[in-house]
Amino acid sequence: GALLFLSPASARTIRYRTGALDGEALEQLHEVTVPAARDHCMRTTRCVSFSFESPTTRFPADPVTAFFFSFSDWHIKENGAPSFVEDPMWHSYINTTREHEAVPQEILIVQEQLSKTSNTNNKLRGQGGGGLASVVERKLILLESLFYIAAPEQHKILAAPLIVHPAIALASSTAEDAAVRQSALKLLIVIGDTPDTGDILFDAGVFSAMKAIVQARGPEWDETSKSALDVISNICLHRSVNDKLRKAGAHMFLRDLLSEPG
Repeated sequence: GALLFLSPASARTIRYRTGALDGEALEQLHEVTVPAARDHCMRTTRCVSFSFESPTTRFPADPVTAFFFSFSDWHIKENGAPSFVEDPMWHSYINTTREHEAVPQEILIVQEQLSKTSNTNNKLRGQGGGGLASVVERKLILLESLFYIAAPEQHKILAAPLIVHPAIALASSTAEDAAVRQSALKLLIVIGDTPDTGDILFDAGVFSAMKAIVQARGPEWDETSKSALDVISNICLHRSVNDKLRKAGAHMFLRDLLSEPG
C-alpha cells in the first residue's frame, strides 16, 4: 500500500508533471481550484502529491476534482507496477520536500522488488528460459523508477549509497539482458552527475567495475562499454576523487584507450 510520511506543513516547493498518479488516494476534493488544492496538500502533512483532470490546460480557471496521494510519481506499487500514468489530459503536482524525505524508504521498496525479480529470473533460466522477456521488462520498469528517484540533484546524495552497489552488480553481469545492463549504467551516470557522489561511487568500486566492462569488450565499442566509459568520465570530472583515481591508475587506463588504433 501507499507509504505515509509526516512532514512539516510549511513544505511549499512543488514540481509539475503531465499525467496522473495511480493508486489509492488519501482523499478527493470536488469543485476546488488548483491553488486551493495546492494549499490543501501543503497543509495536509500526509500529502505528497495531487492530480486533476483538465483537457486543455494545467492552469484551469474553473474548479476541478483533485485527488491527493501519500506518494510521489516514482513510487512503485507492491506488485511492482509504476504509480504514474502519462496522460496529457491529467496534471500532477508533487511536493518536493516530502518526496525527498521518502527517498531512502522508496529505494528499499524498489530494491526488494528487484531482488524478487532476479530470483524469478534464475528460476526461469533453470526451466529453460521461458518468460524471461517479462522478467526483463519488469527489471527495466524498476530501474526506471530508481532513475527518477535519483535524478533530482537534491536526491543523489541520499540515493547513491543505496543504489550504487546493486547497479554495479547488474551492469557488470554478463548474464543480464543488454537492456538491463544499459539501464543500470544509465543509473550510475545520473548519480555521478554531481561532485557530491564522487567518493561514494569510487569507494563502491565503480571505477574498477567499469574498467573491467570496457576491457572485456569485443573489437567494436558496443553501447554497454560506451556507457561504462561514460560513467568513468563522469567521475573524472569531479576533482574530489582525482587523487583516488590517479592511485587506481585511471590516467594510464584512459591514456591507453586513446592510443588504441581507430
